[in-house]
Amino acid sequence: AFGAAPGAATPNSIIISVGALRAASSFTLNASRGIGVGGTTGDSGVLTVDAGKTLSYGGVIADHGAPGGLVKNGFGTLSLSGAHTYTGATSNRVGTLALDFTQSGSPVSNIISPGSDLTLGGENAGFGAENFAELSMQGKNGAVNSQSFHSTHLTFAGSVVQAGSGTGGTANLNLGSLSHDFGGTLLFLSPDVSCGNGHITTTSPNVSGILGG
Repeated sequence: AFGAAPGAATPNSIIISVGALRAASSFTLNASRGIGVGGTTGDSGVLTVDAGKTLSYGGVIADHGAPGGLVKNGFGTLSLSGAHTYTGATSNRVGTLALDFTQSGSPVSNIISPGSDLTLGGENAGFGAENFAELSMQGKNGAVNSQSFHSTHLTFAGSVVQAGSGTGGTANLNLGSLSHDFGGTLLFLSPDVSCGNGHITTTSPNVSGILGG
C-alpha cells in the first residue's frame, strides 16, 4: 500500500531504481505521486502490468539522480496521460503502452519526451497468448495532438503502432528512425483506419519496400 496520497504534485513520491512496480489488478495511480527513475546508476524504472489489467497514471515520471528510462513489462496495459520528463529510453516489452491525450491534464504534445528512443518487444506473452507489443495513441476531441520519438527499434515477433484522433481532432505520431532485429515486424494502424485525421510517420527511407531497410 502507498498510504495517503500527497495533496499536491510531489516529485519522487515513488522511486523505481532497482526492482519494479507491479499492477496485479486494474487501478489508477494518483497523479500527485510523482515517479522518479534512474537513481544513481541510470537504471530504468520498471512498471509491470499483468495480463488483462490496466494501470492508469496521469502524473509525471521524471529523472531521479542519473538520467533514467521506462520499461513496461507484462501483457496488460499501461495508460499514461501526463507530460513525462525522464530523459532515457522507453521500452514496451509486451502488451500495450497507451498514450492518452484525452484527459484534462494531458499535454497537447508529447506525453513522452520526443528525445526518447522507443523499443517494442522483447518479452514473451506467456503460454496460450499471442505475442505482441503495442504502442497506441488516442487524441482529444477538437485538438491537434502529436507525439514524437527520437527512434523506434523492433525486437522479435510482432509489434503494433496505432494512432486515433478525437472527434474533429488530429493525431500525428512520428516514430523517428526505424530499425529492427531479425524477424521483427510492425503493423501500422493510422488514424484514417477509423475515419480520423492525422498520420504515422518515420524519418527512415523505404529500402526495397522495407521501411528502415
